[in-house]
Amino acid sequence: MKEKLQTVVISLKTNFDKLVIADNATYQEVGSVVKTADGYIKQVEEVFGTPKKKSYEAYKASSSLYDQAIKPLKAIKSQGKAKMAAWIIKTEAEANKALSEAPEGEDVPAVTNIPHVDGVVLSKRWHAEIVSVQELFKAYSDGSTPLPELNEKELAQLATILKLNKLAIALKSSLNIPGVKAVSKVV
Repeated sequence: MKEKLQTVVISLKTNFDKLVIADNATYQEVGSVVKTADGYIKQVEEVFGTPKKKSYEAYKASSSLYDQAIKPLKAIKSQGKAKMAAWIIKTEAEANKALSEAPEGEDVPAVTNIPHVDGVVLSKRWHAEIVSVQELFKAYSDGSTPLPELNEKELAQLATILKLNKLAIALKSSLNIPGVKAVSKVV
């Protein structure tokens, strides 16, 4: 049926596109094509309309049930991992406190009470946080902190973070910051 329907629709459309109403006869011909199209519309709706409607209703129902189930489950997972992470942080802090309060030279037992649950993965993600830009730049400028080797991408990211790109766009070749130059690229 699919191939027959496609053939009929293509043929009907091709014939319709050629029609120009120039008189009553061509007017009647266009009307006949409209009636034929209407007949096929009814056939398509009878054959495919109900299954399409039912599949869409099933999709909406399953999508709604999915959302009702997945959202709270993801919240439980996220909140549970946050609670577990808080417990680990607390446990580690207590161990660090015991270590710092131990008298010099005394052995402190290793922390062994950090729990683990098979199938649940918690990871530590570290990041740097600049607490004083002045102190950071001073340390780099006086040489007490060696500068890391930065590749082109990292230098571009640093320029973005320091808002140097915005200055370069605004000032163009007039940019006058030690260690920085404005560069134009034709793209």
